[in-house]
Amino acid sequence: MTNGFDRPNTRTTTTTIYASSTTNNIRTNYNNDENDGGIFTTEYEIPPLQRAHNNNDTPTIGAPALPVIVTNSPKTIETWLTNHCHTSNSDRRTTILGFDTESIAKTAWHPHRAKLPNGPATLQLSTPTSCLIVHLARCNNSRGVYGTAASVPGVVQAVLADETVVKAGVAIDEDAIDIYRWGCASSSTQHQGVLPGMKDVWGRDHKRLSEQWVVRSRFDLGCIAGGSPHRRAGLRQIAEVVEGVDLPKSKKLTMSDWGGGGGGKGGRGRRRPQQRGPLTPAQVAYAARDAWVAASAVDTLCSDRPDVFGAEAIRRIVSEERDVGDMESRATRRKAARIEWKALKEEDGNGGGDGEETKRRIQELWKIMQGLKPDPPFVFCGEDLGLDWPVVSRSR
Repeated sequence: MTNGFDRPNTRTTTTTIYASSTTNNIRTNYNNDENDGGIFTTEYEIPPLQRAHNNNDTPTIGAPALPVIVTNSPKTIETWLTNHCHTSNSDRRTTILGFDTESIAKTAWHPHRAKLPNGPATLQLSTPTSCLIVHLARCNNSRGVYGTAASVPGVVQAVLADETVVKAGVAIDEDAIDIYRWGCASSSTQHQGVLPGMKDVWGRDHKRLSEQWVVRSRFDLGCIAGGSPHRRAGLRQIAEVVEGVDLPKSKKLTMSDWGGGGGGKGGRGRRRPQQRGPLTPAQVAYAARDAWVAASAVDTLCSDRPDVFGAEAIRRIVSEERDVGDMESRATRRKAARIEWKALKEEDGNGGGDGEETKRRIQELWKIMQGLKPDPPFVFCGEDLGLDWPVVSRSR
């Protein structure tokens, strides 16, 4: 049984850079799409991962170096997907890709980021042997607008919506909602006054733009490797339990400017959109490995239990997923109920409110919040599957 991964012998040829957070590398970008200087592709090779719980003084490699392509080029994106995916346009076989996104953290201590685009700044797709990072924040359309859903090549929308391409990750429904909202925001703010049937630069109907930004076939790994609906496994835990490697995680990198604003002339992190630079080597390694862990973990599990983690078995699981538009609506209503519930609780605690009526409304809002909880991931018990995972109490 196939696990859905292609392992081609050829790959896009670009400048190779060994990405390391401890060395200063000169990254070389080049124009590979017609004469648009804003289009770029850069290839990295990020360092190996060390084996977890290594008792030797000498570090032991647990996962080899990983080739990574960072780009905003439609041609490069399409080539990578063609080399690594079975698409619904070619046949009905299933591909499994590791999936993740990164967004620009807009914090009070970085006020200059407030004007940068909302929504995901990068999209990572990975197999066990190759990773693609689409730098969404540096995609631009014919009007020079950067970082909106309308600026992104249509091929990205197509693969996200393709039901034959399973996207594996952790908390993947949250990413899907963010992407959907990003598409809705782009449709409402970037294309006001557009005539019916008018197309954007990629040939997409403006009025249907938000509908097209849906992530289908989402496989959440939160309940493998000892995770449960009450305490879901993170990527670092999955990397350690399933792959036996130590996945470095950094809060500083998570909160960094994923729009490509670090360094350069004019002050760190203060570039205008058209001047946004490349990601740092540390950012590339961090983003790529998160998507790689998901892809590699599914590949390993498929080798152990193809009947459970094979591509077609997973496809059957994700076929029952909730529609992204419905998820977004539920999340919005739950947030509104929680805001009102919290305000009434504080009011009731301070002796205000309308007594029994306030308490009744508090109980009503609590039931609404419980009914609108996000769907939990599909649960896999390691003991039942004969896999050596941490034991999770079933009494919770």
